Amino acid sequence: MSGDRLARANEALTRFAGDVNARLSLAHARVISGLLITVVALCWACFAIARFRTFHNVTFDLAFYTRMAWGLSRWDFWDPVLQTNVMGLHLSPVLGVLGFLGHVAPLPEALLTVQAFALAGAAWPIGKLAEKHGGSLGMVGGVALFLLYPNLTHVATYEMHPGSLAILPIAWAVYACMEERGRLLIIATIGVALCREDLCAITAILGLLAWSWDRRVALITIALSCVPIVLFLFVFHPRHAPAGGSFDVHFGHWRAADDLMAHALHHFSTTRRLAWIPLTLAPVAFVSLFAPKWLLATLPVFGVTLLSAFPTTTDLDVHYLTPAVPVIVAAAVAGMRSLPALVRPLVGAVSFSALLLVGFGMLDGDAFKEDARTFDARAAVAHVDDGASVMAPYPLMPHLAERTSVHPSPLPDRASRFVILDVSHRQRFVHDESLLRTEEEPRVADWLAREDFELVHANASYLVMRKRDDAREERLATHDDALPLHTLTGCLGLHAIERANVSGEEGIALVLHAYAPCPRDLVVRIKSAGVVHTDLLFSGIRSPEHLRAGQDARSLHAIPVPRDQVTVSLRRTSGARPRRGDPDLTLPVR
Repeated sequence: MSGDRLARANEALTRFAGDVNARLSLAHARVISGLLITVVALCWACFAIARFRTFHNVTFDLAFYTRMAWGLSRWDFWDPVLQTNVMGLHLSPVLGVLGFLGHVAPLPEALLTVQAFALAGAAWPIGKLAEKHGGSLGMVGGVALFLLYPNLTHVATYEMHPGSLAILPIAWAVYACMEERGRLLIIATIGVALCREDLCAITAILGLLAWSWDRRVALITIALSCVPIVLFLFVFHPRHAPAGGSFDVHFGHWRAADDLMAHALHHFSTTRRLAWIPLTLAPVAFVSLFAPKWLLATLPVFGVTLLSAFPTTTDLDVHYLTPAVPVIVAAAVAGMRSLPALVRPLVGAVSFSALLLVGFGMLDGDAFKEDARTFDARAAVAHVDDGASVMAPYPLMPHLAERTSVHPSPLPDRASRFVILDVSHRQRFVHDESLLRTEEEPRVADWLAREDFELVHANASYLVMRKRDDAREERLATHDDALPLHTLTGCLGLHAIERANVSGEEGIALVLHAYAPCPRDLVVRIKSAGVVHTDLLFSGIRSPEHLRAGQDARSLHAIPVPRDQVTVSLRRTSGARPRRGDPDLTLPVR
């Protein structure tokens, strides 16, 4: 009896779906799908550009590919970021074409917009697959299912990668293989090869799957897929591979393993790797497993990701997974046909609900808003001359990438004209002696101590330094000779402590006198009202090593001003005094 009821319910649901398809014409469904794709693409592009304009790109990928596209469009094959020929990194001819967009629009924003439309546009062939088996309703549902896959929203609004552009021809390649469209499969394979050579492994597998319906098409597809892979692996990469490139970062651990079997057992038995493939299939309710043949095309992505030791490769929101998304969703569309009509709406509802929750949960709203660091970054970039060589932190690099020489900071000196240093760590350790033992502060101190660079701009987040054109000119400050001079250490004395306005806050000024240049890691310890503050001298924007004999200088410190007196002493990175016996000076505040 229950079986009869299920059969009647299944028949009724099939009839209802037929009625909906009859009322929603195919033309209307295609218009709705096209509008949905366009709206989503525009939203992704706006979010990505907002992240860029607010300086919240935290990796160097957007800068890296912007510089590559800018260079290729000018026949410049040298990559200054990784210091090698671009042919040894990846074969991405599409970047050379897109680089010409930089002649009519800011190139980073143009690349982010193209990527957003490529990612969203890949929903169309998926919708066409769903349309064949589900009619008008299937078309809209297939497009929505693809666009809601949680990986895409994050990738489209985060950075830029040519592998993400390849998702569009990959989607068409999957569609062509499933629909036995030989010419379209060949064209799509060429499109994938233009984006990135390693992703041709996906089209090579699709070529093998095409063997059953057209051997000639299969052979052409496989050949077109293998040529760029072979050229890269055996010609370009061996000649131009960068030292410590991504290949070593991802797979170098296999070469270094003493016991390969033990290393493999440990590597593949981690929870992250065991759960990763189920995690990628969960957004489509595991329906892809009902069409396992098509999941074979995900093997290159799954294999590379599982072999990699890079920490984020097994996250659901990273770009490493993106090329497999069209295959996963297309397999789910194909697998849906195996389910009873009664089960399909339930599976679809669960899948869409999960996708909505997970997808929106991956958006970090703060990453698209202006904050204090946004204004600091804009000010820093404004002090770098157009076209000048520059070293800059990752968030600033995309804004400086359209020039011949741009490098990450703080790397070893690349003979750049400008160097931008990130000093935001100082805000985390304000008045704290731990600042001296951070990884960042000694590097900043080394740059500030250089004689061949001068500071041209400073704010709470960044210091901008420029290479000097002329020899240093020292100007000695004057002071009141009536002020007494108290020795703090062999290179520095203290005249007085005065009340001062420090960036709009109350504070003190130490009126100092140099006997000689001081160590670059010298800091001042100020005890006021029982509280000890450890601060960098001169607000951390001038190196004590640049002091000259006979020179006076004021060092400002934003600390609560006591009513009577404070105690001042000097320390070095180790926490010790510069010289044994250096005093703690207690002076009144003037």
